[in-house]
Amino acid sequence: MHLIHQLRTGGAENGIINLVNLIDGDRFESAVCAFVGGGAQTHRVDTRKTKLFELNKTKDGNDFLLPFRLKKQLILWQPHILHTHAWGTLCEGFLAAKMARIPVVIHGEHGTLQQQKRNIPVQRFVWGLCTQVLSVSNSHREKIAGTIGFPPEKIKVIPNGVDTNRFSPNPDHEGKKTLLGFAPQDKIIGTVGRLMPVKNQQMLIQAFATLVGHCPDAKLVLVGDGPLRNELTQLASSLGIAPSIHFLGRRSDVPAVLQAMDLFVLPSISEGMSNTILEAMSCGLPVVATDVGGNPEIIIDNVTGRLVQSDNVEELADILTFLFDHPDQLQVMGRSSRKHIEDNYSIQTMINNYERLYQELYHAQSAG
Repeated sequence: MHLIHQLRTGGAENGIINLVNLIDGDRFESAVCAFVGGGAQTHRVDTRKTKLFELNKTKDGNDFLLPFRLKKQLILWQPHILHTHAWGTLCEGFLAAKMARIPVVIHGEHGTLQQQKRNIPVQRFVWGLCTQVLSVSNSHREKIAGTIGFPPEKIKVIPNGVDTNRFSPNPDHEGKKTLLGFAPQDKIIGTVGRLMPVKNQQMLIQAFATLVGHCPDAKLVLVGDGPLRNELTQLASSLGIAPSIHFLGRRSDVPAVLQAMDLFVLPSISEGMSNTILEAMSCGLPVVATDVGGNPEIIIDNVTGRLVQSDNVEELADILTFLFDHPDQLQVMGRSSRKHIEDNYSIQTMINNYERLYQELYHAQSAG
């Protein structure tokens, strides 16, 4: 059973859904339990093969009855393994698992870590009691181990994977642009992510202001919604580039939107292992991203894209301008991106890694 706070739009949630939908159903039976119901991605869970529990938590903060409600679901479904995801499920999940006598408890961290000082010793203590702690990249493992004060060698890395069939290049690139309301000659830069401080779309908008003065056909597409939408809209207006920036909000057709882009940019301040980078590269896009988290583990600088320093607007603007002045390099990088994903980050590679881990931990517990 996978335990998640809510099946909202996000990388961890996307990874869980891909995993339960595609894992070998002859060997594994999966369930997903969400503390809060009605998440935007709930409909993607294939309930023909995966049991879905929603505890419908309505109280913000700690709910001391939640572990006991979860315990009832664990006793009802009787999983061999409970896989908690991120701080929001760690303590309640571990406590419920112990009360329900679940033999294996895995905890996975996917991105930004809970860093409130009072919670760090709690995380360190509970991580030490878990059967296994997981991270999504080597750099992310080192970062969270250092923050929590936990031995990095006790954290196993399983990188995210992408569905290379769903996210694939489309030969009708100009047609995809037209479907989104753009002209075939428009040069489209895009990003996908919640509009929130850690994603730092402000940096991209500021760099784009320089590019559009050099390349009038350039358009910027932002996919996603969040608390900073009004602030980012106002920034675009204040820079005089609002007509060239398109806020598309949440989309259910992200593959099609990616296929209309010429270049993908992720200006985040912090990342674990970015699913959106994997998806963009799988669609044959070159990617420019900040040199943070797991980004340099995915992107081969000057081969599949470019890495820039976080918050260096001038550097990002220079790279965007150079790439749009050299469209042949964009095409070569795009082909390299697709091959790199096929060779190293396919969804099946990720599934195989999780299947192997689950079997190893279950058999080790059974033998003990």
